Amino acid sequence: MPELVEVEHFRQLLLPLVGARSGELLIETPSPTPPKGFPSEAEWDDVRECSVKNVLRKGKLLRIELKCKDREEKHLYLHMGMTGRISCPGRVLKLESLKGDDVYPPPHTHLILKSNKHEVAFSDPRRFGKVVLRTATDDEFAELAPDALTEKTDFDGIVENTTAIKKLLLDQRAIVSGVGNWICDEVLYQAEIHPDQTMLTSSERDVIVEKLNFIIKTAVSRMEDELPADWLFRRRWDKRKGSGVKDAKGRSVKWITSAGRTSAICPSIQKLQPRKQAAKRKAPAKSRTSGGESTEKTEKTGNQRKKRSKTK
Repeated sequence: MPELVEVEHFRQLLLPLVGARSGELLIETPSPTPPKGFPSEAEWDDVRECSVKNVLRKGKLLRIELKCKDREEKHLYLHMGMTGRISCPGRVLKLESLKGDDVYPPPHTHLILKSNKHEVAFSDPRRFGKVVLRTATDDEFAELAPDALTEKTDFDGIVENTTAIKKLLLDQRAIVSGVGNWICDEVLYQAEIHPDQTMLTSSERDVIVEKLNFIIKTAVSRMEDELPADWLFRRRWDKRKGSGVKDAKGRSVKWITSAGRTSAICPSIQKLQPRKQAAKRKAPAKSRTSGGESTEKTEKTGNQRKKRSKTK
């Protein structure tokens, strides 16, 4: 499944479409079986005389901003789903879910955009992705948490949270957007934190933020090259090899299910720590006497009677 790193690469492939004069964007929809989420022919006709104003990304979502002559601006959102991919002649990004598929246009291409003598294709074999046309005021980006690469967020929401850390990081609307399964596993492996860990400390939060920034920036800069040899990423796809998989330091790699996803971990350094939520201190309840008065009031009255007796 494409994550922030791959989708950022897709955005860069789309950028040469920007800048053409209005009416120069050519749209082709060659697939007889597009994804369920796909504009109708009438919707496509409404934007065929537009130009690409900008291409933006937030999390794992792409937005192509279309400038249309004498009409309101439209936004084309691209959801990659499980196997969605953007490619162009000579540059077909390899995905783990789509091995050995590097021809252009790729099989199951549903959309081709042409502008500025540049061409890109959106393909999706499993058709879990979506292509959605919206008005400029209908902003899908607003539903997402801050982007893990381009926006700052304090991550305070993961400290002393009773939800497992992997579930929090995968929730695109909770703490940060763009983190998927492999990025999450890599971050937690390098931070030496179990994916099911809850009640994280502030120091653990700081380590996660540091590792996340490092991993995403490194991966984006090396999108078409091999990732570092000591990363868990280089072993996480070896599940079929059984129990003999080791990390770069010779430690065993195991696979568990966390947050509903297959998760690669190194048990010797990612240990689940038993932690309890700090109990909230409650104010002592005031017990009441059979007559309905509080104990505090009864004791006060009793002390006043004693003082009167001594005076007499």
